[in-house]
Amino acid sequence: MKNQTILLVAALGILAWYFTENAAYALAITISVSLLGGMVTVQKAFLNPESETLSTWLVSLVASACAVISVGKYDWTLLAYPLYLLTLYTAIVTAMMFGRMRKLALAKA
Repeated sequence: MKNQTILLVAALGILAWYFTENAAYALAITISVSLLGGMVTVQKAFLNPESETLSTWLVSLVASACAVISVGKYDWTLLAYPLYLLTLYTAIVTAMMFGRMRKLALAKA
């Protein structure tokens, strides 16, 4: 996805927030745009796990878990982004681990 497209979608989120006075629309659009890049990263982490630094993603995963815990109340709007990040980072770490196992299995074959 081109940078201009991402900026346009982000601007649409801001406009939706402005006209509806509901930040949840901007949040949903932000998560959607981020997910597009996240899916590519998960795929890359599986196919080429050595191109990613596992420790960085593990620290990010722990940080996002702490963010979920630190939300003071049970509110989906407040929890949405930290839960999204926790899910994304878990997927990246899992993809890296399975990608490493796959490469080991192929090397032994």
